[in-house]
This record gives sequence, C-alpha cells and structure tokens, in this order.
Amino acid sequence: MGEMWRAMTAMYTQPSYNFEVNLGHRCNMRCKFCFEQGSGYTSLAASKLDLSYFAGYMRHVHEKTGLPVTATIYGGEPFVHTDTLVLFVLELAEFADGVSIVSNGLSTPQYEAEIDQMQAALRGRLVLSVSYNFTLQDETRQAGTYERVRDSIRWLCSKGYRV
Repeated sequence: MGEMWRAMTAMYTQPSYNFEVNLGHRCNMRCKFCFEQGSGYTSLAASKLDLSYFAGYMRHVHEKTGLPVTATIYGGEPFVHTDTLVLFVLELAEFADGVSIVSNGLSTPQYEAEIDQMQAALRGRLVLSVSYNFTLQDETRQAGTYERVRDSIRWLCSKGYRV
C-alpha cells in the first residue's frame, strides 16, 4: 500500500489541474441503487463523443500554466467504451502526469491488452480505482459479483498495477 499511497498522494496533493471525465452511464452491472435503472434516461454513447477536443483543452491548460495535468475517468463503466477510452488515454499520455480510471472491476481481465497499452503509453502513471464493497457487493449489486470483482483485483495486483 505504501507505493500506491505515495502515487495517489503525489497525483492529488501537488498544485495541478485534475480533470474529471464522465464517459456516460452505460454499465455492465445492474446495481439496486443505480439511478439509471428504469429511469428512461438515455445517455449519449461515449463512442459518439469527440474527446480529442477535451484532450486539446487539457493540453492547452498544461502549456499555459506549466502545472501538471491529470485526469480521472469514470461514468457507468469506462471499459464498456473501450475504444473511446483507449484513444483518449493515448492522447493524454503525450502530456498528462497521470490518469486514474474508476471501474467496477467486473470484467477487467478481459481488457488486459488495452490496460497494458494505456499503462505503457503513460509510462506507469495509470491508476485503476476499483469500486468494491466486500460486505455488500452481492446484496447491492448483482449476485455473484463479489468473487468476480475480487478476482479482478487480485489479477490486477498480480500484474503489478496500482489499484
């Protein structure tokens, strides 16, 4: 935990700009508490978003201020939008000091190639934040997700990722 804590502390305590990017509400879980369920709300598909404009704005802020720029990407499940997510992170890797992806961790191992690609581009500055409540996981989310998410966290740790 020491290395992860130092990385997160450095990412969020020094003067910097942290941009939060919501990719939408699409998800691969059906949580009991989700506002999206049964609401009739339809979010714009992330695949239709042009995130290059947003990345350009972030680059502009970095160049004008000289301060580090980081991004936290969330929204439903970011890995549901794999192509958009990877393209955006690869663009950010050219100038950003770090990227954090907030995931439910349900299917993380199936994105091994994409995670490896983003981690390589960011030169180790990728943080994966996995939402997991071991006491209520199956009760509030889907039955059977406790083991799947736990196994994903173990898999990420075994690969040396910061989780």
